[in-house]
Amino acid sequence: MSIRKSTGIVRNLDKVGRIVLPKELRKSFCIADGETDIDIWMENDEIILAPIPKQCKICKAEDDLHEINGSLLCRNCIQTIQKFHMP
Repeated sequence: MSIRKSTGIVRNLDKVGRIVLPKELRKSFCIADGETDIDIWMENDEIILAPIPKQCKICKAEDDLHEINGSLLCRNCIQTIQKFHMP
C-alpha cells in the first residue's frame, strides 16, 4: 500500500478537462514538457497519474535509446536487427 503525501496544490479543470501539473512536480518526477507520456488509471475512487518511462519497443530497456521511424529502440536491439538485415 502506498502512502499518500499531500502537496497542498489545488488545480481546476479547464473547459475541456485539462489540468496543469505545477513545474515543481514535473521537475521532481522528471516529466519533460511535451515529451513525457502520462499513464492515467482509476483505483477505487481515485484518479492516478504516473509518468511512463521511455523504453525500447522490443526489449523494454530504458537506457541508450534512439528514435527510429517514431519508435524507441535500444542500441542492443538496433545491433541485433542490423545483423539480420545486413547483406
